[in-house]
Amino acid sequence: MTRSRILFLAEDRHGATGAGLRNRVLLEALGRRYDLTAISMAEVAGDMAPRPRAGSGRFRFLDPKPVWARRFDAADRRRWRAALERRIDDLAPHLAIVSHATALSWLDAPLSVPTILDAYDLLWVARRRQLETGASGGGGLRSVARRWRVGVEVTLARRYELAAMHRVDRAWVCSDLDRRLLLDRGYRRPVAVVPNTVAAAGDPRGDFGDRGGVVLFVGTLGYHANRDGVSWFLRRVWPGVLRRRPSARFVVVGKRPEWWTPGGEFRQDGVELRGFVDDLEPIWVEADLLVCPLRVGSGTRLKILEAWSRGVPVVSTPVGIEGLGHADGREASVAASPAVLTDRLVEVLGSEEQRERLGRGGHERWRGCYAPQHAETVIQQDCERALGAANERARDPKGRTDDGGTADKVG
Repeated sequence: MTRSRILFLAEDRHGATGAGLRNRVLLEALGRRYDLTAISMAEVAGDMAPRPRAGSGRFRFLDPKPVWARRFDAADRRRWRAALERRIDDLAPHLAIVSHATALSWLDAPLSVPTILDAYDLLWVARRRQLETGASGGGGLRSVARRWRVGVEVTLARRYELAAMHRVDRAWVCSDLDRRLLLDRGYRRPVAVVPNTVAAAGDPRGDFGDRGGVVLFVGTLGYHANRDGVSWFLRRVWPGVLRRRPSARFVVVGKRPEWWTPGGEFRQDGVELRGFVDDLEPIWVEADLLVCPLRVGSGTRLKILEAWSRGVPVVSTPVGIEGLGHADGREASVAASPAVLTDRLVEVLGSEEQRERLGRGGHERWRGCYAPQHAETVIQQDCERALGAANERARDPKGRTDDGGTADKVG
């Protein structure tokens, strides 16, 4: 039996980032069932390097294109699209999968082959939160004007992203929350929930004894949401933890970009900035808990799934753990304010019973919803739906161009 051919397009090869880990899961699941070809947009573009990031003029927020989409002019997009279509003609795929909405800024029209977008986060949501963290505050005309500007920029970014997403036949998101956000904003293509997932690294933790009060954060500091969350945590939460548990340590593991210089908050007692490490397993064994203090970003956090798969307790902000369907106090301890988050951290560090409950609850949540087989099932089912719709369209060119114009929930 001839296997269907799938072309997987990513903007670049993300490496050891969350995007790279998700792409690896998708590629493994697709490769087991289909003839798969994976290429990056950069490979197709050749010498068409993205333009420098746009400046920040006074009225830049009125531009209908968000910053991530202002990289190619119309002539460049036409050249790039022609190069991509030549690759499509050579490969003759039955289906294309595009990784992430930023890749849609390379396209100015639908591809000549049925297309699925893996929208593993919604960029307008991430941008809104990023802007709001700098636009909050008291009253006054300046504060009101700043909040109004945030609203305008986010509205334009959302319209652009949704319009771009309507150039594909189907979309994948990583949580029911993101699916609802799309549907509430008028997206009418079929949508499937393809959860983020991680494989088990070994047996889950069995001993929840005190490891010295080690609070762990894992994530690249080249990502704005991680930098913001760690800096906020060190300014607003860590001093209170140290006052009540002077022996506690905060260990930050993840790649540090060359252009970034840690601020003074990183020079507090107990803070260890370890950078990138080849083997994370000894780090996870050392940790009493994982903290995920994110305030911005969207999608779901692989760092939490990594902790859950190992039975490591999790303490998080609501943004950090959103979309994962957790039960507070059973699978994670969640708090929004610095004071409450401080209390939760101190309580979990001081209680073996709480660490055990959270560690075991999180592991059960991972096993039931976020082990690799859950994502693989949805990926293959939705690809079959897309291929079936394409075949039906080929038999009846005047028929409907999607699955009845409704959004599927799968997974």
